[in-house]
Amino acid sequence: MRTRFSRFAMVGLLCGFAGMAFPGYTAHASELNVVALQNGAVLISQTSEFGDRASAEWIALALIDGNSKIGWSSAKNRSAPNEFVFELASDHELRSFSFDNTHTDEPTHPGISARSFTVLVSDQAKGGPYWKVAEGNLVAGDVTQISLDQPVRARRVKLVLSSNGGHPEYTELMEFSAFGAPLAERQKIESFSGVYQTNWGPFFLTYNNRELSGCYDHDNGNFTGKEVGGVMNIEWREDNDDTGSAVLAITSDGAQFNGLWYRDAKLQGTWTGTRSGDQSQRPKCAAALVQSQKSQVAQSLDSYGTTRLYGIYFDFDSDVIKPQSAETLEQVAAWLRDNPGKSVIFEGHTDSKGSDAYNQTLSAKRAAAVVRWLTGQGLEGARLAHNGFGEQQPVADNATENGRSLNRRVEMKVLN
Repeated sequence: MRTRFSRFAMVGLLCGFAGMAFPGYTAHASELNVVALQNGAVLISQTSEFGDRASAEWIALALIDGNSKIGWSSAKNRSAPNEFVFELASDHELRSFSFDNTHTDEPTHPGISARSFTVLVSDQAKGGPYWKVAEGNLVAGDVTQISLDQPVRARRVKLVLSSNGGHPEYTELMEFSAFGAPLAERQKIESFSGVYQTNWGPFFLTYNNRELSGCYDHDNGNFTGKEVGGVMNIEWREDNDDTGSAVLAITSDGAQFNGLWYRDAKLQGTWTGTRSGDQSQRPKCAAALVQSQKSQVAQSLDSYGTTRLYGIYFDFDSDVIKPQSAETLEQVAAWLRDNPGKSVIFEGHTDSKGSDAYNQTLSAKRAAAVVRWLTGQGLEGARLAHNGFGEQQPVADNATENGRSLNRRVEMKVLN
């Protein structure tokens, strides 16, 4: 008969042995997975990864995407050591960690699961000095969860995987979580603009008041986004009507970003970038972006006749528009006033939680709420149609909160 320790590795804690949390473990209601991409954590660096920029699995960002089925693998012959540094969205008090080995290739590649680990933290946003808070061994094919005797303050978290179970070429880990509570309000991202060196070549980005715009020269790429929760929800477009979505987390100083990109509602790969030390090497597309005086809504509608309004916010299970939606709604109203001969339709969309029928109704109510707001501002209702599509037209997968957040949206389309 299995003992309770046969499923969970014994873990020594540098701040005092706290034992293991067993299968019934859940984080406190006030706690977040603070290294999750959806909560604004940025992967500052990693030693290696098997996947590349156009890979949907075996990538370092998959450690924090919330989906334990598409984890990280080291590059070939880089099985150990491997190190990952995460910058949190604000200072947090960390209380526990979780390591998921459940979907590694252990059954067909024995010894490939991560084994020995160390967790270190720093209370500095720029990193260092770091101190150890936990170390030990993980169990292949299962989840290892630990709790700290005493909470620790952290702004950066460093995970070091120093060995696997003996596989000579690769190491895998599916998910890493660090649970804690915020010690301060999320640090506001400052306004910034500039050239970023990315895994897709030079980007030019400009950010102000929770809005992000950017471009790159490949296929005349451009994108717009709005802050939703701890991340930026992005709509990108390229030549030949190529379009998709992305979700990005950005450090508070705007120096670094990373995230995931989607096409045809499927995860395609990663976007990662760091502000360039040479700001003179702008992409050709930057000039038009800098000179534009148009709002994001006007840019998209004038260029493409459609836009995703990620800046319209609703509470869960509600069609009541939240006050922080005012800026985006004012942009919509301004465009309609500047284009009095145009009629538009607002289309509501949801994620896949809930029944098809319920989601269709909710999405229709949310689209109708936008029309009510606009008519309340004096715009003619005859120009404003609305409809709801529920979960039927996703722009990302629904396997993670990152994808679900992209799917929850209102779209605006010009009809004439």
